[in-house]
Amino acid sequence: ACQFSRDALHCQPRVLGDDHRDTLLSISEMGFILSAQGRLNEAEPYYREVLQRSRRVLGDDHPNTLPSISNLGILLVAQGRFDEAEAEFRQTLELQPDHGGASLRLGYLASRRGDRDLAQRQFEEVIRLAPDNWEALLALAALDEESGNREGAEARLRTVIALENLPVPDGHVRLSRLLEAAGREDEAIEVARQTTERFPEHDIAWRQLGQALKRQGRLDEAVEAFARAHALLRSPGSQYGMNRPEIRHTHRAKLRHDIDQLKYLKKRGIEVSGLDRLIVEHEALQASLPDSLGEG
Repeated sequence: ACQFSRDALHCQPRVLGDDHRDTLLSISEMGFILSAQGRLNEAEPYYREVLQRSRRVLGDDHPNTLPSISNLGILLVAQGRFDEAEAEFRQTLELQPDHGGASLRLGYLASRRGDRDLAQRQFEEVIRLAPDNWEALLALAALDEESGNREGAEARLRTVIALENLPVPDGHVRLSRLLEAAGREDEAIEVARQTTERFPEHDIAWRQLGQALKRQGRLDEAVEAFARAHALLRSPGSQYGMNRPEIRHTHRAKLRHDIDQLKYLKKRGIEVSGLDRLIVEHEALQASLPDSLGEG
């Protein structure tokens, strides 16, 4: 994908012109690909070039310029340049006060800095603009948990999992973990099972089910769930699997955690079918990851 985008960048300016919409799109795509690969410093010039050209051709407040400002802010957050990122998000809000994405990102920054009150206000502003914004609901649930308000967190998480067209199982997984922490193990397992039914292609759904089952001593079922998660990571046909270079680096920590879980079962001396094979396969997959991709 990276080479294809580079080729497009060489050809399109000659054919369409430097400021043509498709040329800007190709530059933007190149930045996104590099960013997804963890090559943030290489991605930054592409983000800035798109923003510079959009401002020159379209103006600061054009609908196609505003996402470029916000996208640069997101990249700066990933680089740990929080003050610069905040400036980009605030500029977005100055140009479009009802830009929910900028408010959401400012909320994340405030939460990261420990400013809970500001984070809460930003996330609530997002909900005011879009009551079904699952990211803001999850963020508010996290703030509730941190403050000890488990009932509030559970209510928000149940609102999330009731939404249609959710792209990720984060709300389900966090609700399952919240119920576990409250000693409601059966409910936690039920939510985890619902997660695998709704998101069967997400390894995190199966890993949460495995962990919930393991804590109840249902070890054969737990290993089966871990095996499903492992198979998804290895499957060449899975859009969430290890075959996608741009997301490989996100899986190292997951694998290490799963290996620790499996070795814990073995250490207890409990006979579980396929356990040794699963440990070997997990360790082989972990060893296959390039060191340059980091921990994720």
